[in-house]
Amino acid sequence: MTAANFPINPGASRSYEVRLRGGELSMHFYRPVGPDSTAGLGVRDFSSNATLGRRRRWSREGDGEDATQFFGISCFDSYAQALANARATDARRRRGGPTAGISRWNGIVEFTIDPRAGHTYANTFENGHWTAWGEARDLLGRVSEVYPIAKACAEPDPASGAGRAAEPASFKLVDGESANTVAHVGSLKEAVVSLQRMVRDRPEDAEVLMLVALGKDGLPRESWRADYFAASGVA
Repeated sequence: MTAANFPINPGASRSYEVRLRGGELSMHFYRPVGPDSTAGLGVRDFSSNATLGRRRRWSREGDGEDATQFFGISCFDSYAQALANARATDARRRRGGPTAGISRWNGIVEFTIDPRAGHTYANTFENGHWTAWGEARDLLGRVSEVYPIAKACAEPDPASGAGRAAEPASFKLVDGESANTVAHVGSLKEAVVSLQRMVRDRPEDAEVLMLVALGKDGLPRESWRADYFAASGVA
């Protein structure tokens, strides 16, 4: 497998190792899909924020969604982590509250990324999170399994208090409609400032963007919708 290091943005101290085409086996990834259970899988389920026609969330202060993530899709290397993120990044979440047992996502899809087909991928952000690049229709055709998410969630909601004993190791901002990660930061203060800057420039994102606290294992600890911070006056 060939790998190449690309900086996130000019002057960044972190870089991604992007896996290019080579002779190694394909990678299996997991990703939340939905929300319409009657429509079945579609190209939209594998579309980047760029493909969906969104404007890249980049504030004039220079933080937010870099082009690396904007043109790729978020996925995970385990079903458990994909499921935890699906429940943590539900855009229907009330301000700081639970989702009333209703999941926005219809299921977790398992699919393959094959560098021999020209797909690329990189281990980005928290442990277990990957960004994949490839044509949405092609990735859709590489689905091997769809695991339904029960509409009435038996597991604790990430915002209910479960898992709060562990101190968050980092935070990320996620598009709650596309399931794609927008940015990853080290502290709550930095995350809130970035979130508020993006919502300032695009107020409609207040009901779409999610802030997720992550443990050292990469799993969500707590999550909030952007409008929670606007309402609470956190600066």
